[in-house]
Amino acid sequence: IVQTEPANQVANRMLADLNLKGGQLKEAEDRLLRIVEASPALGLPLAKIQTALNRSPEQIEYHLENSTRYYSDLLSKDPSNVEVRIRCVEAQIFAGKLRDAEQVLKEGLAENDCDELRAELADLYVLMAQRELQLSILNRDRAAAYLVKAAHLAPTNSEITAQILMLASGGAVFSATDLEPSIAAQSAIASLPFENEMQLSQLLAIAGRSEEAIVRMDPLVESDIRFKVMKARHLIVLKKTEEAAVVLNQVIKEFAERAENLSISSVITYAEALTLLSLHEEATEILKAAIETRHSSDTKVGGENPNSAPKAEDLTLLQSAYGQCCLLAFNSRLKAGGFENPQDGIQLLEEALNTNSVSLLVLER
Repeated sequence: IVQTEPANQVANRMLADLNLKGGQLKEAEDRLLRIVEASPALGLPLAKIQTALNRSPEQIEYHLENSTRYYSDLLSKDPSNVEVRIRCVEAQIFAGKLRDAEQVLKEGLAENDCDELRAELADLYVLMAQRELQLSILNRDRAAAYLVKAAHLAPTNSEITAQILMLASGGAVFSATDLEPSIAAQSAIASLPFENEMQLSQLLAIAGRSEEAIVRMDPLVESDIRFKVMKARHLIVLKKTEEAAVVLNQVIKEFAERAENLSISSVITYAEALTLLSLHEEATEILKAAIETRHSSDTKVGGENPNSAPKAEDLTLLQSAYGQCCLLAFNSRLKAGGFENPQDGIQLLEEALNTNSVSLLVLER
């Protein structure tokens, strides 16, 4: 067809798709260049291909602007068209025009408050939060504000909740009002998966609702040891320290009996239980040993799932827990009267800083 009709829209688009599937970027680019002027909607996929091919920024910007203009014209004629609005936003985001994309989505929600646009705007706020953190860890609180906006739009989104909890562990402050939509929406779900139940428990803790969290957790504590540690954390907040100590000592005893056979998750939970009893040095040693084992071995720490291939995120999780533990150890020693040798305190902070998990809190100290 293209031999007789070189500018045939359908045939060139189909051939471009086939080229992309075969990894033939240059051929796909050639196909789209033949038809993009007559079909500006193709400006976005073409810009993505040209970015991968390291074409000039001017070329890429030209096609993105044409694509955005095309979709904007369509929206002026039919503002309620959700699909067109989302395509317009995709082009703006790829061009780095996040504020313009935000405005287009807000206008769309004013026209048609639907789940698709809410999800798109939530995803955009998550992206804006990530960009802030990429620029500087000092932008933590600005990133947190974007995540609150995202959570209000998509309160059951577990990935957004996870990022909120990550920033909270790094020192970001969230109010009960910030978290209420997520807590309400997730609490209304009849049966939450384990990880989501853990997230909800942590949200309740941050919001100062530990008693409510314990009520939710009591039927679950025997199903997973991590619920026991989380319950103990809530008990400590409620100043029920003796009851918490009983729970934690049971947990520590159980972990100690199988210390040579723990998964990454269990090692982290073990260390958390120790820190809740202010046994910070023991916790840091356990995590440090696990990190060294992970560095030197091709197998997962322990044997709860010995046939699993090691995962890159395992080390990240361990280092994050280690960084937080070092910081807790520093705080504890400082509260107890400080360091006889100041270099010991500096070393703890350096260890924490090297994990990149609590950087801002370390710098504040």
